[in-house]
Amino acid sequence: MADTAELKAGVKSIEITPPLGGELSGYGLYLGRKSQHIRRPLYAKALVLQQAETRVALITADLLAVSTEITERTRAAVAAATGIPPDNVLIACSHTHSGPATIFLRGCGDVDSDYVALLPRYFTTAVIEAVAALEERSVYASQTTLTGLAKNRVDPAGAVDTTVQALEFVRLGARQDYVLFSFSCHPVSTHSTDTGIDSDFTGVAQSLIQRANYDEVLFLQGSCGDINPVLAHEEEEARCGQMLAGAALVAMAQSQEVEEIAPLRCLRRTIELPLHILTREELEQRRDANRALLAEHPADSREGRTARFWVETTENLLNQLSGGDVRRTLPCELQAVRIGDIALIAHPTELFAEFGMEIKARSPFPHTFVVGYANNFLGYIPNEADYARRGYAADMVPFLLDLFPYTPNIGRVFVEECVRLLNDLHES
Repeated sequence: MADTAELKAGVKSIEITPPLGGELSGYGLYLGRKSQHIRRPLYAKALVLQQAETRVALITADLLAVSTEITERTRAAVAAATGIPPDNVLIACSHTHSGPATIFLRGCGDVDSDYVALLPRYFTTAVIEAVAALEERSVYASQTTLTGLAKNRVDPAGAVDTTVQALEFVRLGARQDYVLFSFSCHPVSTHSTDTGIDSDFTGVAQSLIQRANYDEVLFLQGSCGDINPVLAHEEEEARCGQMLAGAALVAMAQSQEVEEIAPLRCLRRTIELPLHILTREELEQRRDANRALLAEHPADSREGRTARFWVETTENLLNQLSGGDVRRTLPCELQAVRIGDIALIAHPTELFAEFGMEIKARSPFPHTFVVGYANNFLGYIPNEADYARRGYAADMVPFLLDLFPYTPNIGRVFVEECVRLLNDLHES
């Protein structure tokens, strides 16, 4: 086996574009937005790292999100095919809103179960071929600031993480490089009525970077819970992708080799997120008010669709209360990967930017990537101001998942758990 300081990397991409006719996920309730054309294909890409006896598989996908079931099936299949342990397999999604419905979100598209059943096989195939491509690599890290692409969509004065981060895995003695880069911004460049399958501006950026003489390029979505493109919903995915690719290339032109790349290690932990359990009276009041609205408005109007949503989800939660087995907390997986002085911490939520920035600032690692939409989907982690204003993230999204909302201190709880995991990984 190789020396413990030697790092090997291999990458493989595989197309995962679904057949036309399935519902796309995002942009509103009960839209029936079925795909009618393919603007840009969707891909899954696997980066496998190896150091001594340790192997790690990082899978990126041009999808809104994946479920725990998809992740667990993929981990089992990867372990059986390659020996990479389940704890060392991570799936991170770009969160494009122009991809197929792959998880349950009430009113946001029916899941094509036949397509979703294939995803673990696609992901596993990519990992198997990435293992076959393993070669010794040097690692280069870089970052730069990109302004003008992203804005805080919730609070114009709110936090925006303008940092573009990148890692290059450079083959020794030859020009054959892999790039892993990250930015925090919702991929919502297209119109809400658009019916094209599209990886959005993150896919555009990957293609442009790859054309600049890189073999494979992978994107990690950051903390974009309250962040949109300045040009959101304006069919400007090409321009947004050009801005992001340009910034990444500027960063990589100034990259520095990472001298400390050992150890390679993963740490996975389940934490509990506190929930605010609404009373039966609160749920019934919201249900009854929306039943009245549903009677007043056409079913296909925006008001009618919204009222239908609230009637359906409150009735579901009332049934949960009647069952008598309502959890006060929600289990949430955190997964951290260490490459020497570099850390990735992955989670299944839409984290508000201020929290992602704080996690990076408090991390013991010189280079920390906070990766959202990983391994599952548990909705937003908003700040307390969003609870005060009864914002979309705090007051509506939990109900899309048929969940009770989080408590207003959820951001503080989440940040502390992420920092604790990073510290434990650093000390291990």
